[in-house]
Amino acid sequence: MHSSIPTGQAGGSRPISWRATTTTSIAPWCAFRKSPPTPGSRARVASSGPAGPYADRVYVNRWYLIGPFERKHGDAWLAPDPPEQAIILDAAYRGKDGRLLKWEYVDSASYPLVPAQPAEEAVYYGYTELMVDKEQDLTIWVGANDDAQLWLNDRLVWRGRKVAKALFYREVDDTGKSHGRDYNFSEGKRVVHLRQGRNKLFFKLSNGLDSLFFSLVLTK
Repeated sequence: MHSSIPTGQAGGSRPISWRATTTTSIAPWCAFRKSPPTPGSRARVASSGPAGPYADRVYVNRWYLIGPFERKHGDAWLAPDPPEQAIILDAAYRGKDGRLLKWEYVDSASYPLVPAQPAEEAVYYGYTELMVDKEQDLTIWVGANDDAQLWLNDRLVWRGRKVAKALFYREVDDTGKSHGRDYNFSEGKRVVHLRQGRNKLFFKLSNGLDSLFFSLVLTK
């Protein structure tokens, strides 16, 4: 089954053909709310109480993921892998060390999002859709170990590099703080515009050495 996802421009640089050939519905995103999410909802909400500073944070936790692809850290931006050229959810590719890669649907019960096959000197991709009942502006809070790019409706809205992230990594590694509990592994934020209905999200995550993760949180 082909979706109605159109061909578009990723960050205004190169075309991406968005074609989903799967009978599984692409995961939509739920509405904002302050109460804990019910089973089956499309995002998770971190709440510190009715007036808590993170009561309206929505963790985008459901994605289609694929990786790892072989790519030396620092070179990830130079050459696109197949998912950047076309998103075909039932496609298979050869990745790092010759392993067979397929898109896998992930409903992450933990925070932040960590790919199922963590590897060093590798690249991962994620795709999901957000469903909203009306056109609106929201703030995205993005964090990654190491580097990440994020497209919203074919437009590049975030690009983070490992350069100058020492303070961010120290905050992430500080177990005495509540960043993980509050869904707050965020290195920066942007105000973005969501159109009514379906909104496409696509990220590229590049890892160098040691651990990796990706975090996307939304607030009004």
